Amino acid sequence: MTISRGADLLREVLEWELLPAQWAEVATLLPAIADGDQDALQDLELLAPVRVFATFDNEPTGPPARERDRINQLIASLDGGTPDPEDEPTR
Repeated sequence: MTISRGADLLREVLEWELLPAQWAEVATLLPAIADGDQDALQDLELLAPVRVFATFDNEPTGPPARERDRINQLIASLDGGTPDPEDEPTR
């Protein structure tokens, strides 16, 4: 996966709605992605929300603030710049 595709994927992740357990899986991949692990990027791509949830113990949500911040940092790193303020979570 190219650096550009990796940054695009991370931007897509900011729009995902996942269950809390799935966000926990995303969180475990972020350090490896920060270290340039291509396999972790591919694993992240596999977590994309394409399944239909039969029952909801929890409703799918957007990324938690901590993961959103980390993803924005990774995007900035891959793009060679700073995070877009519009992508920053409101507190």
